[in-house]
Amino acid sequence: MLSPLPIDAYLPNVISAVKSVASTIIKAAPGTGKTTRIPPALISEISGRILVLEPRRLAAKLSALRIASEIGEDVGQTCGYQVRYDSQLSDKTRILFVTEGIFTKFLIDTPKLEGIGAVIIDEFHERHLHTDLALAMVSRLIAGDRPDLKLIVMSATIDTQGLESYLQDPKILIVEGQTFPVTTEHLLRTADKELPLSGRDLEDRIVNATLQMLQDPRCTGNILVFSSGLQEIRKLEQALKARLSADNFAVLPLAADLSAHEQTKVFTPSNHRKIVIATNVAETSVTIPGITGVIDPGLAKIAGHASWSGLPTLEIRKISQASAIQRAGRAGRTAPGLAYRLYSEADFRARSAFSSPEIRRLDLTGLTLEVKMILNDSQHAALSLDQAIPWLDSPDQRSVYAAQSLLTQLGALGSNHRLTEIGKQLARLPLGPRLGAIMVCGRELRVGEISTLAAVLMSERLVGGRSRNPVSAAHDCDLLYTIEQLQTLDPTIRNRVEQLYRQVARQLGISPQLPSIKNLSPQALLDFSRSLLAGFPDRVAKRRELDSNKSANINRMKLYNLCLGRGAILSEATVVRDADWLIALEASESLNNLSADRSTLILSASKIDPSLLSLAPGTLSVRRHEIRWVDDAERVDAFDSEFYGQLCVSRDRSRIVSIEATQVEELLCTKLAERWPKPFADDADLKSYHARLDFLTSNGIVSNLPEFKDEMFQLLLSSICEGKRSFKEINSRELADYIEDQMSYEENQCFARLAPLAITNRNGRKLKVYYESGKHPWTEGMIQDFYGMTATPKLLDGRLPLTIHLLAPNKRPIQVTSDLVGFWRNSYPDLKRELCRRYPRHFWPDDPIAASPHLHLPRR
Repeated sequence: MLSPLPIDAYLPNVISAVKSVASTIIKAAPGTGKTTRIPPALISEISGRILVLEPRRLAAKLSALRIASEIGEDVGQTCGYQVRYDSQLSDKTRILFVTEGIFTKFLIDTPKLEGIGAVIIDEFHERHLHTDLALAMVSRLIAGDRPDLKLIVMSATIDTQGLESYLQDPKILIVEGQTFPVTTEHLLRTADKELPLSGRDLEDRIVNATLQMLQDPRCTGNILVFSSGLQEIRKLEQALKARLSADNFAVLPLAADLSAHEQTKVFTPSNHRKIVIATNVAETSVTIPGITGVIDPGLAKIAGHASWSGLPTLEIRKISQASAIQRAGRAGRTAPGLAYRLYSEADFRARSAFSSPEIRRLDLTGLTLEVKMILNDSQHAALSLDQAIPWLDSPDQRSVYAAQSLLTQLGALGSNHRLTEIGKQLARLPLGPRLGAIMVCGRELRVGEISTLAAVLMSERLVGGRSRNPVSAAHDCDLLYTIEQLQTLDPTIRNRVEQLYRQVARQLGISPQLPSIKNLSPQALLDFSRSLLAGFPDRVAKRRELDSNKSANINRMKLYNLCLGRGAILSEATVVRDADWLIALEASESLNNLSADRSTLILSASKIDPSLLSLAPGTLSVRRHEIRWVDDAERVDAFDSEFYGQLCVSRDRSRIVSIEATQVEELLCTKLAERWPKPFADDADLKSYHARLDFLTSNGIVSNLPEFKDEMFQLLLSSICEGKRSFKEINSRELADYIEDQMSYEENQCFARLAPLAITNRNGRKLKVYYESGKHPWTEGMIQDFYGMTATPKLLDGRLPLTIHLLAPNKRPIQVTSDLVGFWRNSYPDLKRELCRRYPRHFWPDDPIAASPHLHLPRR
């Protein structure tokens, strides 16, 4: 006799809806039994197999096991499952639970889903990439080739309004759950310090909250603690076990990557009070018995994608309100419960209502390849992802373009945007386009076994920084190092690797025996590097040349430049050391406010010989004339260079005669602006020019002469660089000459007349006129320089006397005057007596107006 569940009373309505319309939406609270009761109820009403799509492997397996148990059969008979690494099904199987990724492979093999009578999409609210793909493809089939196909969309929290407008006249059923009241408390007040996203402080707060709940009389059953990942779960497990008695409590982890034995413990009855530490898998996908308490830090690891670089991001972020409500609801399934939120109520209200769908934030390369393969024989095969099929939410345009560009680089798409033969091979492999390209290229180069094992290890995230702490070992490749250490891995993980390797090896037609790297020849190692390059042609990096003036901390960093731009830091956890060139096998880009030259962290890498880069797929390897600045010679030169993306691989130092003049002048102008006033000794000529302009303006004279500031200054620099390629050529003329070039002959003549740069004495010697903003123009000279002048020199066409600084032979001023004739008559006679006594060898005439400008007495 089956235990009654809330969904049972609604099953007749579900059957009626499914029979009457093509699409049905079921909104049912967690714990109502929708996942395990609806599929068996539809067996007699549906012709063909019923596929139930689950977002997680664990949920698919547990649901199939539950149904098989309830109908009194072994799993794999009427009800079975098929997930990665594992499957239990037969020809008799009518209900098949699959993960969403497996369903996509079904679509590739049978685009019209022959033999399938109904598709049930469970936990739709999670909105994974393949959730949206399943919805779009099944809806497309119903509207076209398969009007008999049934679609059932189920979720606990779902935007029925948006989904209703997307589907064609669906039936909507709302199932009330049998839940108990849950008291929700926010342990953080608004004024308190906000909960950290990670680290020891977060761990301590979770542990303390768990201990507090164990003593809270409102929670008498088991406790569910949410954590962001397996590594964090393990740390919490150790911390709680250190604080609790094993005789009274059982601390149990729950994650998809754990062994079946560890997972079973969570669902097996026990005499001990359980504390289950789980990832998001426990939010809606599985129901854990006996939970009356929930600890919710309000955080989760959210996968993302930096569209400007193509790199993945995986950051701990705040969950949505819907997720927080789901988590709290887990405490009220069997009895009144208690939920502790480790953040403030104001924080909860400020969060988004629902989580953003993955199609708006993840890399779309794999999805694009899968859609191209499903539509391979249709007229829509050449369209872009956003145009090929109708989506509930349109994908991000930048991500669509980036995905198509990468597939072209990998050789999966041709110039007509259709799949190539390589693309078809990649679409049928289970590890994604990049890893598929590694395996296909490795097979062609006869290193398929080692390349395939490397791809499997990367798919399981067993390589580099995510799987180990900082290491002291040095190696040329994180992958080869991991293969050497394969026997030291946990047996469960090692078995999973072997199983997946054999599965892929069968598809590729290579040996199913795990390869060894002990006897790899130098040529095989080069070919292995080529296979890695085939999968990561856009992830080549070159060690950055560091400025010796940088701080010691910066110099200790392993800084690299990426071939598509931006910079990266090599993680301390990688075994790759001192590689000038490498392939970033796994990298993560931070979305925090880090500078672009170090925002990427390379977690695992492989050293590569730059001579292999010319063999890479795609168009990143090019030869071109490189126009660059040569510091030593202070000139612009051009070289015949080999580039990989933005990285220079080699440069021929022989000069190229034919250089594009415009490009040379632009670069020379840039360097002139950076180093101004170099190559001139100073910019005194420019300052004097502007002071002369100010002088004219302050005296009411309006001119059209240019003022060299902002854009006009840039025009001056461009004029200086015209026809030149070095600072030496620029310095062949004075700055004043370049300034005069910017004015017409008439303007120069007028400017020189109104505000001359110099005056001339009777001997033809020129005396400089000084102009300074806010001061009267002035000149200076030895007193003898002015002998014979019968009038004060004037500016502005004779309208304004010049201020004269008269200097004694010691070059110190003895008089400042704007009336030279008055000085000769009134002051000179008295000064002459003193000057004759102090400087007897100098010329001191009685009548300086009639004298010639000689410094010393004439020889006798």
